[in-house]
Amino acid sequence: AMLSQVVNPVIYQSGYGEDEPDEPPPQDPVTYITGSELRDTSLSCDYLIVTHEDFFSTAALDEFANYRAEYNNLSIVIAKVDDIYTQFSGPGTRYRDRNNSQDGAIKMFVRHAYYNWGIQYLLIVGDVEYVPSHYQVQVHRWGEVIDYEEWYTCVSGEDEWPDLAMGRFSVKDQNHLRSIHGKILSYEHPDDYNWRALYVEGNGMSPDQGIIDLLRNVGFDVTELYTNGGNDRQDLINAINLGQNFVHWHGHGSTDAWACIGFLKCDIARLNNFSSYPIIFAESCSTADLD
Repeated sequence: AMLSQVVNPVIYQSGYGEDEPDEPPPQDPVTYITGSELRDTSLSCDYLIVTHEDFFSTAALDEFANYRAEYNNLSIVIAKVDDIYTQFSGPGTRYRDRNNSQDGAIKMFVRHAYYNWGIQYLLIVGDVEYVPSHYQVQVHRWGEVIDYEEWYTCVSGEDEWPDLAMGRFSVKDQNHLRSIHGKILSYEHPDDYNWRALYVEGNGMSPDQGIIDLLRNVGFDVTELYTNGGNDRQDLINAINLGQNFVHWHGHGSTDAWACIGFLKCDIARLNNFSSYPIIFAESCSTADLD
């Protein structure tokens, strides 16, 4: 006869067929968040959009956000400034400013998103009356107060080096937003890529040969204009109307003019480069004044 003995029996269960906790649903490429959702630490976000109620969940913003998510394979989160003020303002706000606690709340939110969601890009949608800029006194003989938007991206450490890329669509309505989206589409999906670049130097300043050489080294046909060489406003208008991919301006300026070459705000109406919108780098005073 065969004998069997069971000592300290242990029952193992595989769990097969049992109910398991549901996995959270995958996050949509474009996610609109409100209220306390802004403090969530579990979101994933490459590209953060901060905007105003007037643009939040509108067709124009949704079209752009979904295009950017698909074209660049990015996860996008969109939040309203009123919710940011509610969730990130208060006496203990790290970046609280005695004159404007709203910009401090925005920076705290961006910092939260940077450390918890891993954002790489920040886009503000709306003019300064919709989403405020940050202002500080520029230390020079005029003591001018300037808008300093890059401040929003300096969130790691106490230095003033940006930790992510940032831009703003200074728009007042959905039509304006759609216009910017259309220009981006034209730039990112050209019928024929434009390898022309324009370098414009004013008032006898020393040309930045490094920029010119860099553009030529990667294949651009660079046109150079110099006011001390006799070039004027009409030459600038003609060159832009020819179609440029990049325009670099170095000279004196103001909020409504490139002074040395005499290009005024009213001259914009003389441009007809509708099939070739350039990226413009302006080394000039006040040309980025938002308000």
